[in-house]
Amino acid sequence: MIFRSKVDRIFVITIGMAILILAASCFFPYFLEDEVPLLAGVILTSTFLLCTGFIVWISIDIRYKLNDDHLFIKAGPIRRRIPYNEITRVSPNRDIFTGFRILSSSDGLEVSYKSAIMGGVKISPENKELFVTELKKRCPNIKS
Repeated sequence: MIFRSKVDRIFVITIGMAILILAASCFFPYFLEDEVPLLAGVILTSTFLLCTGFIVWISIDIRYKLNDDHLFIKAGPIRRRIPYNEITRVSPNRDIFTGFRILSSSDGLEVSYKSAIMGGVKISPENKELFVTELKKRCPNIKS
């Protein structure tokens, strides 16, 4: 079963601001110089497009998949497999600024597991109740 990440307005504004700052820093030389060399223009434009593409890829491709034996979390190239036997707790969490997080909303969950470096991973499935219900079916010993 696949769950998409919930997206809130603050996340969209933050990503938009990051892209605007990136654009301003990449294209600033165009405003300083009368004529920018072709190679410099190609490098600046390529840098902007690659960085923006990476930010957008990570931002819109967030998924949480409940497989037979593990929870699979994916955000662009970032992937995490968490075996169900390692999951100890799932709890509501509104703190999006600390820890390992793959989410796009402040209304999320923290999945704690044994081998986690920072205690767990913060996620934000669109339907939290259904996600927790399905997770408990696959891992009945977790605390919530």
